[in-house]
Order: sequence, then C-alpha cells, then structure tokens
Amino acid sequence: MSVTTGITLSEKGVAELSERLGEPAWMRERRLAAYRAYERLGLPRWDRTDLAGLNLDSLTIYEDPPAVSSSEELPAALRQAVTERGEGANLFVQVDSGASWKKVSDALAKDGVIVADFPTAVREHEELVKKYFGATVPFDEDKLIALHYAAVSSGFFIYVPKNKAVEIPIELRLFARREGVGVFPHILIVADEGAEVTVVEGVASEDGAKQRVVSEVVEICPQPGAQVRFGAVQTWGDGTYNFTTRRAVLARDAKVEWIPGEFGSALSRSHARSVLSGSGSESYSVGIFFGSGRQHIDMGITMLHVGDHTSSDMVTKGVADDHARVVYRGLTDIEHGARFTSGFQRENTMLLSEDARADAIPGLEIDETEVQAGHAATVGQIDKVQLFYLMSRGLPKSEAIHLIVSGFFDPILQRIPIEGVRAELQELIDGRMRS
Repeated sequence: MSVTTGITLSEKGVAELSERLGEPAWMRERRLAAYRAYERLGLPRWDRTDLAGLNLDSLTIYEDPPAVSSSEELPAALRQAVTERGEGANLFVQVDSGASWKKVSDALAKDGVIVADFPTAVREHEELVKKYFGATVPFDEDKLIALHYAAVSSGFFIYVPKNKAVEIPIELRLFARREGVGVFPHILIVADEGAEVTVVEGVASEDGAKQRVVSEVVEICPQPGAQVRFGAVQTWGDGTYNFTTRRAVLARDAKVEWIPGEFGSALSRSHARSVLSGSGSESYSVGIFFGSGRQHIDMGITMLHVGDHTSSDMVTKGVADDHARVVYRGLTDIEHGARFTSGFQRENTMLLSEDARADAIPGLEIDETEVQAGHAATVGQIDKVQLFYLMSRGLPKSEAIHLIVSGFFDPILQRIPIEGVRAELQELIDGRMRS
C-alpha cells in the first residue's frame, strides 16, 4: 500500500518539493529566494478586502498526485468536459497538481506548438522557461505572490512559434479535490513574433471543512505582432481563498485580450495588468462576475500605457446577491510619452439583494496630453418597473428576475469571442439564478 506524504510550507519543505519534482539548480534557488521573501513580507493590505480569515499556518503545499490513466478516472465534472469536446480539441487536464490527461489535435504538434505541464516544462524546455518565468511578475511583489513562487507545482507552459496561428483554442482544466492542500498553478504563455493563440483556463475544486489556499500567477509574453486571447472561468469551492495575478507585457503591435469570469471561492482577489510597452500595442478586457451567499469578490484590471499609439478598453458586468460583496478596481494609467493613446473602461453591477454590496473604483492616471480616455461605473438595484411589468404578464417573480439578469448580461456575453467560454458562463449564470 502506498502512503502519500504531504510537504508543508518551510524552507526545508520548499527544497524537498524542488527535489521531488526533479528540478534544475536555478529553479531550486528561485524557490528558496521566494520563500525567504515570503518570510520577510507581511500580508498585503487592500482597502475593502479583509484577509483576517486567511490561515497560512502549517500550510500543506504539495502531495504526490494520483496517476490518471484514462478519462474515466477523472472527476465527473471533467469527464463531462472531455465528452463534450469532439475530435480535434486541445484539452489538457490537471487533477491535484498532476499532469493527468490530455486530448490533442494533430495540428498542434505539427505546427511545433509546445504545451507542457509546468514541472515537465522546467525540465524539458529549460531555456525558454528560465528566460520568461517571472519576467512579468516579480517573486517578491507581495507575500502571496512569494508564496506562489516558493510552492509552484502545477500549471502549464505554452509556446507558439513565430508566425504560427493556432486555430483551435487550447483549453486548460485544473481541478483540486484533496481537502486543505494548497494549489499553486503557474500559466506561462510565450507567443513568438506574429503568432496567434487562444487559451481558455477553467479552475474548480471539491472543498471540505479545511480551508484551501490558491495562489496563481498567469504570465503572457507576446512578442512583436503576436496576438493572445486568454479566457478564465473560476469556480473554486466555498472553502477556497483564491489569489490570482495575471500580467502581460506587450511588445510592438502585440495584442492581448482578457476574458475573466469570477464565480467561485469564499474570497477571491483576481487582478490582471497589461503593460502596453510597444508602440501600437492593444489590450482589451471583457469580464463577468456573480457573487452570492457570503462570497467576497475583488476583481480588477489595470491598463498601463507606456508606448505611443496604444489602445485599451475594459468592460465588466456583474451581479451580487444574498450577502455577497464585490469590489471592482479599474485603472487606466497613461504614462508620459504614451502619445496618441486611447483608454476607456465601463463597469456595471446589479444588486439582487438589499444585503449585497458593491464598490466600484474606476480610475484614470494621465501624464500625457494627446490622448483619449474615459471611465464610467454604475451600481444599482434591479429595476422595479421592469420586474412589475414582467410579473403583470404572468411570469413568476423568480422567472422575471432571471429574465432581467439574462438581459443585463447578454450584451457582454455577445462580446465574448470564444463560443465555449460564452456558453459556460451562460450556464453558470443560469445555475446561480436557479439556486
């Protein structure tokens, strides 16, 4: 009988994790440097988001994952995803930090595209990973990011060669079922010059009585003229504290699109930043959230304009129900020298309960004159006139509210260019309305 031994967070544990994963010396040293930063730094302080309930004591950062030899051994939710994906799909699944299962189209390998689970990538694609790992998110930016770099053990590395366009989206699924074990995925996407790729990430968990801590980092590195579209659907369980940092640094004429969907966890802070360094670069975000119960969702997007002739746009819509609290932070930052830049943002939140709360914090920081920029944000209760009208036509109150919420979300769902993500988000919205 095999015995699973967990690794707890300590300097010795971090070194043991590196050894267990068979990593090169440079990766071990980066882990240890991150752990020392973790020990040195205090928890970040964010206004309107309280981390008092977060417990990092005796944190288990890794357990050897069980082998999964076929799709039949995957959790039920993942088996459904596998069944729904036809031949030619690019689907990669991890369960409990393991490289578990994949379904890959012939075209992906033929074009020289690399998709590898992160521990394998560190060993087999060492030079590429070493060059870009941590290039956009420093390991000592805050305590929770330092924790990620010390304990990273899952995630994926994607490399798209020069001038290659990946026509079928690459879908990544991460699922956690071991109670109380931390999850530390790293998604590193490198799109070489002129390359194009769409990546969709879905994360979920089965949570028990023990708190789960997730600290994830997503790094996107588009080279000149490259285009990356990244969709993420977060449905972590009710016992999870989720901290996700997404970052992209755009070269000349590069383009990055963010499509985040926040639905799960007890507390989730998910923030993305695009640094538009190269002239002519573009970045856009279309986001959705739905908070219910006593969830706390802190969602943000920053567009930092450094290069000239850059453009950005952010559109976010969400709903808060029951006792949920939502904090939205949007920032368009136009640096001196970023001439002929445009940056806009819009955020709308609908409250379905008098006990729900939403804080919208849009912002502009402009240090240049020849630009176009603007922001708008609204928070409001459901329209009682609309509700009365629908109920007067014979609809029960619950169905009338469902119809109004669907209409509220529909314009932004129609802007999501990935059909699979759009359908999954609609299903999650419908599920929340039925519960």
